[in-house]
Amino acid sequence: MLKKLGVFFLVGLMTLSACGKKEANIYELRTEYVGDASKVSNLVGALDYGEDLNYKSLELLTDDGAREIKIYLDGNIGDVDENNFIKQNSLIFSLIKNLEKIGYVVIDENITMPLELVSRADVDLYTKKIYGMTSEEIYESEETIEKIYKEIKDK
Repeated sequence: MLKKLGVFFLVGLMTLSACGKKEANIYELRTEYVGDASKVSNLVGALDYGEDLNYKSLELLTDDGAREIKIYLDGNIGDVDENNFIKQNSLIFSLIKNLEKIGYVVIDENITMPLELVSRADVDLYTKKIYGMTSEEIYESEETIEKIYKEIKDK
């Protein structure tokens, strides 16, 4: 438990220190390992979660061989663009090669709402249909990664 809190605190600090820096090429943020806290934090922090949701922090869940992240957001979940949300998940899985699951927690005023976990298998159904590749195959394609990122930004 103490290890998780330490990683959570470290990722929060790295996120704060990255604020105000020039936006990186999204492809440069790809990593093979969910445990690469700096790249994972910068990637998750670079995404736009919509008008009503703001990125707050990130938790890396890597104990006991787990390869998950939990993203904490502030705001109202009510008006989330589901298509954009799917694209963001596709991008995250495509940029973190060994990631298995993404969890979200939305903090709306004093209410904390954990959302359903998103798995790589779920996302791959979407990426195969839309881009003709799995998220692991997209990991190798800078062009496709840039296309997905542009679609998210241009929503």
